Amino acid sequence: MGVVRELFGKTKDGTEVFLYSLANSNGMKAVLTDLGARLVRLYVPDKNGNLRDVVLGNDIVQDYENIENFYGATVGRNANRIAGAEFCLDGVTYSLAVNDNKNSLHSNPNGYHVRVWEENLGENELGDCVTFSLFSPNGDQGYPGNLEVSVTYTLTEENALMIHYRAVGDQNTIVNLTNHSFFNLNGHESGSIINHQVWMDADYFTKADAESIPTGELVAVKDTPMDFTALRRVGDAIDSDYEAIVFGKGYDHNCGACGYATCTEMATAIFNGCNTPNGCIHYIKYMVEQEKKEIQAISTDVMNKNRTIGEMVENANTQFSTLSNSIHIMTEQNTKNADESVSINEAMQKIVEFSARLTEVLGLVGKLLEELSKGNGNKRYKSDKNY
Repeated sequence: MGVVRELFGKTKDGTEVFLYSLANSNGMKAVLTDLGARLVRLYVPDKNGNLRDVVLGNDIVQDYENIENFYGATVGRNANRIAGAEFCLDGVTYSLAVNDNKNSLHSNPNGYHVRVWEENLGENELGDCVTFSLFSPNGDQGYPGNLEVSVTYTLTEENALMIHYRAVGDQNTIVNLTNHSFFNLNGHESGSIINHQVWMDADYFTKADAESIPTGELVAVKDTPMDFTALRRVGDAIDSDYEAIVFGKGYDHNCGACGYATCTEMATAIFNGCNTPNGCIHYIKYMVEQEKKEIQAISTDVMNKNRTIGEMVENANTQFSTLSNSIHIMTEQNTKNADESVSINEAMQKIVEFSARLTEVLGLVGKLLEELSKGNGNKRYKSDKNY
């Protein structure tokens, strides 16, 4: 349907800022801006087809500049907090701006959310899209290395708004991008969300201290106010005196499902007494190694299946060749014996032999098709990440 571009306003320094609208045939519509590569509005049809804007956003550019918020913004170079506003990477300590107690939060000030990004309008195989990009130079916000960053928003015909992040640096650095939208499924003007019902496939949450810095402990949600593994209201336990709720002033935590058999080992590798960015780096390396092992196992499984199928194909070809030769010989014999009387019993015996061989070949073909069906079935592997 194409991307619609219109003027949104101007920043304090006079830079023009634009809005970009994506829409699909179902009526869903996403409105973006190049100021912070933000999602400004998201109109979603309800069960009756009525459209509601379900995200928080500002109506004028000045509100994004004058009011400290991250509504719908792309946050970077690092989203969330870095303890002590410093980190050590490759033996070098880097200092960041202190803006949240004694920590660094969302790489602010001068985060990616207050910058005007370059835009590229287009479409991909999923639908219309807008790609925002910016260049973050070496030393920007205190981080090492030049970084090319892009964020692509795509609206699909399945009413999905997809966000794809890409960052390429020229040296080791920290990069952790996110979208900071706030949602209200009743519409952004409808008030509180405490009556929303939530279900999450999350068995654990990351414990944090009073300043929202991870302690290194994964805590099971079972029998706690953090448990949303069964559908329930957001407001059911939001006022409890549970420590995580008190420290977070509500729900402000990382939650996740532990789908690995070695969950304890994984947690130990991630949080081995280390809650610094270096600990995060070790965690990423650990997860990448786990994915590599899984991919190798998948490859081995596929190779073994292909080898088995190849052997069956070769066997079937041999049987077909044997059958073909037998038919040829029989044809020659029939030609030679055209003037001779061939007994009915001999003819019937030949037919029985050929039928038996044909049955054997068809059986092999059936097994081959069964293997192919297994190979192309719905087996799902955990890895669908991009690194």
